[in-house]
Amino acid sequence: MENNQLTVLQSGAIISKAEYQAMLEEIQSFTGRMAKQPKKSQIKINEFAGNSRYLPIGHLEAMLDEYFFGLWQTKDFRYQMVANEIVGSIELSVYHPAAKIWITRTGAAAVMIQFEAKKDDKGNKIKSDIMDYRGKILNTLVKDFPHLKASCLSNAVKSLGKVFGRDLNRKEDAAYNPMLKMVKPEVKALKDKLESYTSPEALKTDFATMLAEFKALDTDLFEYATFTDELNAKYRALKGIVD
Repeated sequence: MENNQLTVLQSGAIISKAEYQAMLEEIQSFTGRMAKQPKKSQIKINEFAGNSRYLPIGHLEAMLDEYFFGLWQTKDFRYQMVANEIVGSIELSVYHPAAKIWITRTGAAAVMIQFEAKKDDKGNKIKSDIMDYRGKILNTLVKDFPHLKASCLSNAVKSLGKVFGRDLNRKEDAAYNPMLKMVKPEVKALKDKLESYTSPEALKTDFATMLAEFKALDTDLFEYATFTDELNAKYRALKGIVD
């Protein structure tokens, strides 16, 4: 919801359009950080899953601490037995440092309950009855169950961005394309200068000079036209002309 120069956020806070634009740029910059590929030194190979690549859960938790300043939590860990597997899901919430709100991602995974290998009288391996839980390895859930929770968390973390391993095993690498065009510091300086004018006469005197300075910044035609409109709007506002 917007009203002239003010913007109302989801939290109820009211900020100016300039502050809102700055916040969006900060969010985009943070998203860009998370859109980078993970460090090669962090990537491991799972030989038991077709040599798929992954980031160990310890690295992921450390990265959550780094990117979100330790402000993350999990809740609603659910699970159920399906034949010889445990399937589960978990909710991961992180406090976005730029948007200043909590965001939630859901992760899901499944792990196999390990069974004892069975042999016939001749020593040949035979299939175990996966519905007969008496054949499972003693105390195997001591490691299988935490493995499920870690896998669910890993799956949730991946959805936050490439840096967490989201695209490691995908055939196509989807590129992140920022929607906002970041404002050059020189452009911002000129716009700040424009906002500082309190006299229409002074602005009229500097009008042509400011346009020439803006054009020299190698901006596109749309930006140049927008700045021209802003100059005119500021001059009319100082003169008390109501559109």
